[in-house]
Amino acid sequence: MLNRLTYQRKKLRLDMKLICRSKGDCVIDQKTRKRCKACRLKKCELNGMRKDWILSDEEKFEKRKKIEKNRRMRDSEEQKSNYDTSTIREDIRQSIYDDNFIMMRCKLIKYADKTRSFYRFNINDWDTLSQIQMAYYQSVQLHPVVGMPSYPFVCKLYDPLVVVNVPMNIAAIRLIAFYKSIPEFLNLCEDDKLILIKYNLLGLIIIRSVMGYNPVDDTYRDDYANDCSYTGKQAIGNSDYDLYTRYTHVILSYMGIIDNDRLILKIILILFLFSKGSALRTSGNEPILQDSRRVFHAQNVYLDILWKYYVQQWGDIHATKMFIKLIHQFMITHCLINDLQQYYYNRAVKSDELAPLMESIMHIASQE
Repeated sequence: MLNRLTYQRKKLRLDMKLICRSKGDCVIDQKTRKRCKACRLKKCELNGMRKDWILSDEEKFEKRKKIEKNRRMRDSEEQKSNYDTSTIREDIRQSIYDDNFIMMRCKLIKYADKTRSFYRFNINDWDTLSQIQMAYYQSVQLHPVVGMPSYPFVCKLYDPLVVVNVPMNIAAIRLIAFYKSIPEFLNLCEDDKLILIKYNLLGLIIIRSVMGYNPVDDTYRDDYANDCSYTGKQAIGNSDYDLYTRYTHVILSYMGIIDNDRLILKIILILFLFSKGSALRTSGNEPILQDSRRVFHAQNVYLDILWKYYVQQWGDIHATKMFIKLIHQFMITHCLINDLQQYYYNRAVKSDELAPLMESIMHIASQE
C-alpha cells in the first residue's frame, strides 16, 4: 500500500506543494490512497520514511562507480594470489598431463584473463559516462518551456498539431542541445551534423520519451524539468488510437531493454544518432555523408561503451540478448515513424502550420 517507490516519486519533487482539501486527516488505505496525495505523503513520513535516505541519479552513479572500483581492486588481489608463480609451478609439477596439454591449458587461462579485462571499464570510460549524464541534465535545465503551466499540472492536448509543435518540438530542441555537448558530434563537419539530425532525430524523440514515461498513469514528463505532464492517450490516442497503442508498446519495450537504467538510454540516444542510413522508411533519399569514417568511428566508440556497460552489469549472455532486442526494437520504431509521418501527410498538414524544426525533421516541405 505505502511503499518506498511511492515515497520516492512524491518526495523527490522538491518544488511540489501538496495541500489537503479536507482537514489533513484523511483515511489512507488501499482503496482511498489516491484521493489525497498530501495525507498519503504525510503517512509515509509518519511510518519512518526519510527523504535523506533516497539517492539521486548522480549519487547512484557515483555509488556504482565506487563499488566497481572496489571490485576491481579486490579482483586484482585475488588474481595475484590465484596466479602466484610458485603456485603455477607446483601445479605443473603435479600435473599428470603431458607437456602439450599443459601449454594449451596455460593459453586458455591467459585468454580468459584477457577476455575478462577487455570488457572492464577504465577511468576514461567512467569519465565519458559522467559527461553523458551532465550533458543530458544541462540540455534540459538550460532549455525551459515558456508559456506552458508547470508541474504538477497535466496538460491536455487534443490537437495533433499541438502535440508536434509543443512536446515533440521541445524534446527535439533539448536533444540537439544534448548532442552539442558530445565531443564526437562536435568534431563532425556542419553538413554531416545536419544530415544526422534531420534524418535521425524524429526516431530519437520517440526513444527519448521513454525517459519521462510513467506507465502507472500513462503520462510523459522530463525528470529534470519543471514541465507539466502530458497524457499519452489524449496526445496520441485522439489522433489515431492504433498509433497510440503501438507507440505505448514501443515505449514499454524500451523500458524493458534498459531495465530501469536511464544511463543506458542516454548512451542509446548517442549511438543511434550516428547510425547513418537507419532512417529506412523516411521519404526522400538520405544524402551521403562527407566524412563517413568519422561518423562510424563515433558510433563504434559508444557501441563499445554500451556493450561494456551491459556486460559489467549483467554479463555477456544477457548483453547479447539485449542487443538483439534493441536492434529489433529500433527497426520497429522506424516503422512507427513512417506511419506517424503518413498520418500527418493524410491530414494535408502544411509546412507553415509546424514549428520550423519539426517541419524539417518530419520532411513535410518535401511533400508539398
